[in-house]
Amino acid sequence: MLTMFQKVYASRDAREQAGVFTSHLLLNISFFLVMFIASKSLGAAEFASLSLANTWIMTLATIFSFGMDQTALKLSIERHSSSYIGINLIAKALFFVIAFGVFLVGTLLYGPSANLVIVAAAAGVALWSATRVVEQYERHFTRLAWLNLSFAITRLVVGGLAIASQDWVLIVLALHVIAQLPVHVTTLATAVRELRSTITLSSLRPMLTVSPLMFLSISLWGSLSLITQSVLHDRGDVLATSAFGVALLFMSPVDLVIGTFRVYVLPQILLRDMKEIDVFGLGAGSFNVIVLAFAAVFMTVTVPIAGLIHWIYGAQFPLAGWFFLIYFGGAVVTISVGLLNLRVQRENLLRLAVLVNLGRAGATALLMLLPTISPIGVVIWSTIVMIIGEIVLWAVINRVERRQIRSA
Repeated sequence: MLTMFQKVYASRDAREQAGVFTSHLLLNISFFLVMFIASKSLGAAEFASLSLANTWIMTLATIFSFGMDQTALKLSIERHSSSYIGINLIAKALFFVIAFGVFLVGTLLYGPSANLVIVAAAAGVALWSATRVVEQYERHFTRLAWLNLSFAITRLVVGGLAIASQDWVLIVLALHVIAQLPVHVTTLATAVRELRSTITLSSLRPMLTVSPLMFLSISLWGSLSLITQSVLHDRGDVLATSAFGVALLFMSPVDLVIGTFRVYVLPQILLRDMKEIDVFGLGAGSFNVIVLAFAAVFMTVTVPIAGLIHWIYGAQFPLAGWFFLIYFGGAVVTISVGLLNLRVQRENLLRLAVLVNLGRAGATALLMLLPTISPIGVVIWSTIVMIIGEIVLWAVINRVERRQIRSA
């Protein structure tokens, strides 16, 4: 372990990446803390609405991104041009300005609207994701770390103030719109100025060719937890809906850190064999070691965290600990295999992910036709579907790659 830290410290690039991961972890913790306090302060119905709204925001942010974040990064890496990430950033900025403007006008004319807040929040999340992609591609790691830290502090302050209102709509507004505004104002003009000269209209065609497939794959994957929570909500089970929201809350820091890790390793996955990938300066082949380390750590903490959740929420949401144990345990397996499945973003393989994720979303949606299944049964079903889909994708990718090698 000491040798690993020495290798990371010896590399400037690795140190900066470690700084980004640390700052991103702090950003995730800030969201977690606000939501944790809200879960203990709000009533069951109010927190259920807040939790479901957050799930919708992340799903809508994926829809608004239209698969362009990963498409832009993929094309910029493969074609050595920042035109694609520039187009992505400007498109997201324009959409956020429109969504935020509609929210302001609607609020002035008709008063606060939960739907407009959710749309504006999702547009803000989509813009923030585009900003992160630019900083990662340009390797502005220190600047990204400071952005994360600034965002985390702002989110803690405004989120904490919003909780005092006991209004879930204001909490959403604080977390996803107000807290992001300073970051957008300070970074957008600089980023657009730096990228403007690199943008070419010829970049639009490949963006529009690849992004629909990326969009479908990411959207279908992101819909799995939303479908599960919506099934619980549509049955009028407020306690189960809130309990699943608590499980997602405790999963969110891990999910977002893994998302950042995916962006970090994607350039190497697109250009190198999996055995040659170097993570944090640890040497060729370290990617597989990191994946195993992630799986081991997450598996180790699953039961203790589930116990902690039950201790905190047992009286308020009795199923929260069980939901976390089941869904997060399945997510650990899925995430670990999913990191190996990042190869699917190479040429001619993305359609495989679309088909598998379509099957997963359809299988999860079958729960709507099973009204008698218990809340625990709903979560177990969703977890099994999530795991099987990832394993199937892994098997199919391996089979296709072996065929490609034989035909080469």
